[in-house]
Amino acid sequence: MTRICTLLILLTLLGFASACSVSVRPVDDEASPTAAAGVAGRGGVVRSTPAAASVTPQPSGDTPVATEVSETPTPTTAGEVPTLPPPPTARPMPTMPPNPAPSPSPTPTARPEPTAPPPVTPTPAGPPVCAELPVRGFGLVWHDQPAVARQIGCPLEPEVGIAARVQPYTNGLMVWLDIPHGASGVDSVPWVITLAGNEAARHRVANAGQDWDPEAAAPTGAFAWVWENVYTDRERLGEATAAYWATDAALQRFERGTMLWLREPGTGVPTVYVIEADLSVSAYGQFQSFVDRSFGLY
Repeated sequence: MTRICTLLILLTLLGFASACSVSVRPVDDEASPTAAAGVAGRGGVVRSTPAAASVTPQPSGDTPVATEVSETPTPTTAGEVPTLPPPPTARPMPTMPPNPAPSPSPTPTARPEPTAPPPVTPTPAGPPVCAELPVRGFGLVWHDQPAVARQIGCPLEPEVGIAARVQPYTNGLMVWLDIPHGASGVDSVPWVITLAGNEAARHRVANAGQDWDPEAAAPTGAFAWVWENVYTDRERLGEATAAYWATDAALQRFERGTMLWLREPGTGVPTVYVIEADLSVSAYGQFQSFVDRSFGLY
């Protein structure tokens, strides 16, 4: 161990002495880069490493010199304080318009349906005002049926009781009226009235030469004359269904009509026939019939 330490010390000292004994000769600028100086030492010759010549570049007049520019502008006029440009104003970023919230659609208001006014019910007018009024069965129908009263108007003459003969046919009746002489407003020639459907017709048939047979079912007397001579009535009436029978009747003239009362053949029901024509003047007219509610008053 002691030997090793001694050896290390000697080596250290030897290296230090060698370093101190080496001298380096300066190299001229013109010396060749291959020149070398030998250095004698204990350990041999030490060659020096040639140093490269350093050339310091000289500035020429053409070399541009960097000029430092001051940010502060030089005033052009003596005593004038330079004005700095205002800083740029920051431009606001464009703002997108907000999306409007969808407005709820208004709920349509139901329009009330127009209410139709209630129908006006016309007040039926009463019968006309007349100087003379019909009585009994004629009077009841005239007052109870205002439309009938307005249609036929006021009475022209009082009612007249008449002997009658009535014969039924398939589609209606044939009525013979023995008009009395001197009846007010009515001629004295017998009438034959045919009633079929809703049509009435009046025929004047003289009594002379008429042969009545109360037992025959076929038309006889004045009925036979109408049957044989008035084709339209025969077509409307059809065939006779029974022999004629004698009954009472009544007749009254009105301004625009005629009322005839008689008993229905077979049933004897008192019936009022309202003919929309004054049979003393007109031979044809429509008719309607009503049951006489005053039965028993005749």
